[in-house]
Amino acid sequence: MTETRQETAAGYLREAADELRASAGAATPGPWRSDYSPWPCVTSANPRHPIIAEYGATWDDSEYIAIVHPGVGLAVADLLVAIFDDYDDTREVAGYAVSVAAAVLGRSWPS
Repeated sequence: MTETRQETAAGYLREAADELRASAGAATPGPWRSDYSPWPCVTSANPRHPIIAEYGATWDDSEYIAIVHPGVGLAVADLLVAIFDDYDDTREVAGYAVSVAAAVLGRSWPS
């Protein structure tokens, strides 16, 4: 049986959601915040892993990393799965979801 483009796109969204969940599950739980100590860094409330990222990060990098903590990744994964569950290739949002999945997976969606 040949996969339709709809099945392929839905699988692509599911794969990206699975990747986000695995990465978020392995990371120090959020939320995170940006801080100075004495250079820009990202910290968490977890006393076992108080510093998430440091050494050469700019303040803008620290702010961004703190905003996109594992909780955000899990929310994006849930969104991709919701779109996967109700995939319709004609909906504009499906195209955006495929673009998000491509960014997460680090590879282009086949056109």
